[in-house]
Amino acid sequence: SIPNASNRRTMMQPRRARYGAVAALLLMAGIANVPCASAQNLRDGNACRLVAFIPFSDSREGLEGDQANPNDFAYSAWPDQETLAKASFSLLASAEMAKRHFNDRDTTIVKELADLQSCPIQLDGDYFDSAYSRTRVVDQILKIQNEAVAAGKAPAANICGIIGPTDAEAHEGLSVLTENLRVPQVAYSTIDHGLGDSDAFPYFARVIPEGFDFADTLTIAITRGDIWKREYVAIIYEDNYGEQFEDPLEDAEEDFDFASITEGYDEGSDESMREILGVIKEDGYRTIIIAANRYGILDDIARIAEEMEMLGEEYFWLITGDAFPPAIRDKVKIEVDSPLDKLLNGAALFTNYDPFHYRPDNDPFLAAWKAQDASLIPALNAKVPTDSNGDLYFEAGDDYFSQEIPTEWSSYIYDAVMASAIAACKAYEQASSATDDTSSTPKNLHHQSILQSEFQGASGPLKFARDGEETLTSRDATDVSFGLHNLRPLQADSDGMRRYESVLTHLYTTPVDADDGGRWTLEDGQEFLFFGQTNVEPMPLRTVSDFHYLSKPVQTAGIILASVALFVCLTTVLWVAVNSNEREVKASQPFFLYLVCFGSSLVAVSLFCLSFDEEKGWSQDQLDKACSAFPWLFMLGYLITYCALFSKLWRLSRVLQMRRQVVSVSNSLVPFCFVIVSTLIVLTTWQFNDPLRWKREIIREQPLETFGECVVDNNILAYLVPLGFLIFLVIVTTAVMAWKLKHVQSNLAESKWIFVGILTQLQTWAIGIPIVIITDDISKDAGYVMYAALTFMFSITMVIFVIWPKIYAWARERYFGGAMQNQQQQVPRINLTKPSTRVSGIDASAATTFMRSHEGLYSSAVNESTLDAYENEVMALRQQQQQQQRRHNQVDKPISKSEEMSQSLDSETIP
Repeated sequence: SIPNASNRRTMMQPRRARYGAVAALLLMAGIANVPCASAQNLRDGNACRLVAFIPFSDSREGLEGDQANPNDFAYSAWPDQETLAKASFSLLASAEMAKRHFNDRDTTIVKELADLQSCPIQLDGDYFDSAYSRTRVVDQILKIQNEAVAAGKAPAANICGIIGPTDAEAHEGLSVLTENLRVPQVAYSTIDHGLGDSDAFPYFARVIPEGFDFADTLTIAITRGDIWKREYVAIIYEDNYGEQFEDPLEDAEEDFDFASITEGYDEGSDESMREILGVIKEDGYRTIIIAANRYGILDDIARIAEEMEMLGEEYFWLITGDAFPPAIRDKVKIEVDSPLDKLLNGAALFTNYDPFHYRPDNDPFLAAWKAQDASLIPALNAKVPTDSNGDLYFEAGDDYFSQEIPTEWSSYIYDAVMASAIAACKAYEQASSATDDTSSTPKNLHHQSILQSEFQGASGPLKFARDGEETLTSRDATDVSFGLHNLRPLQADSDGMRRYESVLTHLYTTPVDADDGGRWTLEDGQEFLFFGQTNVEPMPLRTVSDFHYLSKPVQTAGIILASVALFVCLTTVLWVAVNSNEREVKASQPFFLYLVCFGSSLVAVSLFCLSFDEEKGWSQDQLDKACSAFPWLFMLGYLITYCALFSKLWRLSRVLQMRRQVVSVSNSLVPFCFVIVSTLIVLTTWQFNDPLRWKREIIREQPLETFGECVVDNNILAYLVPLGFLIFLVIVTTAVMAWKLKHVQSNLAESKWIFVGILTQLQTWAIGIPIVIITDDISKDAGYVMYAALTFMFSITMVIFVIWPKIYAWARERYFGGAMQNQQQQVPRINLTKPSTRVSGIDASAATTFMRSHEGLYSSAVNESTLDAYENEVMALRQQQQQQQRRHNQVDKPISKSEEMSQSLDSETIP
C-alpha cells in the first residue's frame, strides 16, 4: 500500500507569513506571549469553555469578485442559505450532545467516560458563525480576549479550547492567536495537509484524517485494482484543497505502475480550464479526477469539456465529495443532456463521511441522535447565532430529531468536543499533581493531552497518527471508513430537468489483522454503472493519436504474398502426387519433394501470424497466441525444407557408392530427425520460459503514440542463437552434399538448382536482416513489408528452383515434344589408372575390359534405362568373377540366401 501520511513530512512552506498583520495587532493589544491561564483553570477545576465555529452563512466572494456568496450559491457547497443553516444546526446539535454526554458522563457512545467520574471539569461554550471567513474568526477571538482583559482577567481565561472552523485559511489565521494564547484548536472537517506541520501550527489538532489519507484511498481505488486499474490518471485541482491530492498520486506511480498528470485551475478562468483540458486531451488521459471543495467548478469544467469533446462513454470522471455534497445533490436539478449532466452521468464520488452515512444500522451515534426529544430544542435554538438583522439563522421545530438525519461531519464535531473534554480531564490530573508554580506545567499541556487521546468515538475508534516516536496532529486513518459512490441520474421531470442520486457501491476499511493497509470492498447487491448506465468500464484507458496500426493496403499485400506462396506449394505437391510414377518424379524421390513443399508452406503460413493487430479485431489473447506460433511455423518450416534436401542428397550419395546394402528412406532420415528434435527442444524451452507475446508500448508521450509488436520479457538471444546455429548447420551441410554430387545428372541430384536456391536465400538473409532491424521500430508498415518479403522468398525459393525445372521439362516433353535438357548431362568417367581401383567388387583388369567395351556409355548421354542396363551387366560380371573364385579355392558349396540378396540391389536403392 501507499506509505502512510505520517511518513510524509514534506509539507508546503508555512503560509503564516500572510498573517503578520494579525500578530502585530495582538502585540498592540498586549495579549501576545501572555501567561497561560488555561493551565491554571484546569488546575482549579474550572469549567472548560469551548468556542465552536460553525458556518451558518457563507461570506466568501463569488466569481464576480465583489458580490457576497449568498447571491451566488453555485460557488458554494450549499444551494441556498436555508440549506446551509440547517446543516450547521445539525453540527451545533451534535456538539451540544457531546457536551451533555461528557458532563453527565453518559457512556452511550464513549465508554471511556466511565473512568472520568472523579474529574471535576464541566464543559461550557458558545457557537459563532465562521461564515467561511478568516477575518470573521480572528475578529471573534480578539473580541473574546478583549472582554477577558476588560474584566481584569488573563486573555485566555475565557477559552479552554477552540472547535473548528471548517476552512483551512481560517485555521491558518486562527493559529497565530492560539499559539500566543496557548489554547488548542481542534478541526472536525478540514483535511488540508499543510495544517499538519506541527512547527508551523503547534496548537492544531484534527479528529479527521488529513488530505493525504483521503488521496491515498482514492489512488488505491483507481490504480491498485481493488476496484479499477486505471493506468493513466489526470487531476484537475483548485487551490490548496486539490493540491494535496497531487503528491500521493505521484508517490504511488512506481508502486502501482501508473502515470498521472496534475493541473491547477485558476478560479473563474475559462482560458485556464481550456489550457488544462487541452493538456489532458493531448496526453490522451481518459480518467480525470476533480479535486475541489466547491460545486461551481463542476459546471466550469463541464462547459469546456463539452467544447473539447471530452464527455461521454469514453471518459471516466471522479469527483471528491466536497465538490458535490448531499445538500447539493438533494436540491439541485440539472438539465438533461447538458454538459454537467454528461459529466455527472456514471461518475464516481469519493467521500470521507461519517460512519452512519455508510452503515446506518446499529450506529451508536445515530441511535443517540434519534433518542433526543423535543425538550432539547428550545435550548439548542437559543445557541444559534443571529444574522445582521438579529434573526436566527435557523430555528428547529419540535420534530427535528425524529425527522432529520445528521449532516456530514456531525460525528466528527462530536468527537472534537469529546477529545477536548477528555484531554482537559487528563491535563487537570497532571496539573493537579504539579507544584503550585504554574511554570512547571507544560505550556501546551491541554494540546498534548488531546494528541494522546484514544477512545471509541462517534466516528469510530479515535487515535492520532504517529511517525516513529512522534505523535502527529492528524487522526490515524486506520479506523476511518471511506466511501465510493456511483452518481446515477433520476427520472427527468416534464421540464427536462433531473436530480442525481448517490449510491454507495464500495467501502474502504482496514481489517484488524491487516498488515498492508485497507481494502475497497463491493457492497452487497451493488455494481458500478458508468456513463449511459452500463457496467462496461470506459476503454481505452488513454487516447492515442497514432497507434501505428498495420495499414489495410500493406496488410492486403502481405496476405496476398503469403497466399501466393501457399498456392505455389500446394499446387506443386498436387503435381508431384499426380505424376509420382513418372520417370522424372520417381528419380527425384517424391517423399522428399513432399517434405520440401510442406516445409515451405509452413514458412508461408507464418506470415499470417504477423498480419493482424488490435484494429483488425484481434484480442490480446489472440495476438499473444499468434506471436507464440510464429517461431514454431517459421523455424520448423525452414529447417524441414533444408533437412529434406539434405536427406535426399545423402541417400543418393550412399546409393551411388553401390555397396551391398539397401538405403531406405527411413535410414536417410536420421540426420533429419536429429535437427528437428533439436529445434523442438529449443522452441519448447522458449515457449515455457519466455514466449513471444504481443505488447503495445508508448514510443512518444506528446502527442501519444504507441507501437505494437511481438516481444519477450528477457533476452531473446538465448533462443535465437541456437536456432540460428541450426539454420547455419543445415545450409552448410546441404551445400556440401550438393557439391559432392555436382556431376550427377540433375534429375537425380538437382545440385545446380540447390546451389542457386541456397545462394538466393543467403542474399535474402544478408540484405533483409539489416533492413528489418532499421525499419522495425520506425514504421509498422515498412517492417511488415520486409517480413512479408523475407517469408515469401524463403517459402518459394526451393520449391521453384528444385521442383519447377522438373515441371518445365515434363511439360516440354509431353506437350511440345522437346528433349529433356537434364538428360543431356553426362555420367562422370571412372579413373582406372590405379590397380587398386574397384567397381563394386570387380578387380581392375576385369573392370578395364568392361569399361572399354562400354566406352560409348560414357561418351554419350545416359538416362534411367541405360543406368539399369549398366547395373545388370555389372551384376552379371560380379557373379561370374565370384564363381571363378570359388572354383579357384575349390570350395564346392551353394551361395546362401542372404548372400544372394546382398548381391542384388534392392528396388529402393535407385529410385
